[in-house]
Amino acid sequence: MPSIISIALRTSIIAAGSYILYFLSLYWIYQNPFVATPKSLDFFIYVLAMVVASYVFRFRINQGRYSFWQGMALCSLTALKTLLITLVFMACFLTSLPKIVEIYKNYQIKAFLAGKAVYLQAMKIEDTKQKEQTFANIVKDLEKLDNSTWFRHILQKELFEKLLLSAFLAFVVSALFRN
Repeated sequence: MPSIISIALRTSIIAAGSYILYFLSLYWIYQNPFVATPKSLDFFIYVLAMVVASYVFRFRINQGRYSFWQGMALCSLTALKTLLITLVFMACFLTSLPKIVEIYKNYQIKAFLAGKAVYLQAMKIEDTKQKEQTFANIVKDLEKLDNSTWFRHILQKELFEKLLLSAFLAFVVSALFRN
């Protein structure tokens, strides 16, 4: 009888493959796989992976029995293995195409500049000229960062976003599938 670990592994391999295809399609379509709106839809892959793993375990393997903690273990393992595979892929992809890191850097700086009014308003500085100078200094500092720093930022951002998302999704899917 397949165990939670083997089901999580199989599901995560399929989910990671789906994620990689989605990531590559974003690259081919936009030349930047980190475009905010389409990239944010990748969480559906994690949702689907957890739902499929839970369904298979509960109804195909475990004769309809599924406790909350079995679900948490299964969903967490599925998400963590998927995340590990996709981070390794992303690191290899970004290493082989360093121009993507440069594209990401420029994209983030443009997004920061687009939100200039919001950032200036949020600053606790009274003098308008000083606010403008502070903002300009921040932009210069962002532009000075080397690509290895942006590379680490990309991977850390992906790691923390997916860890938080996975913890929440594991809880929800486990609660929904428990009996």
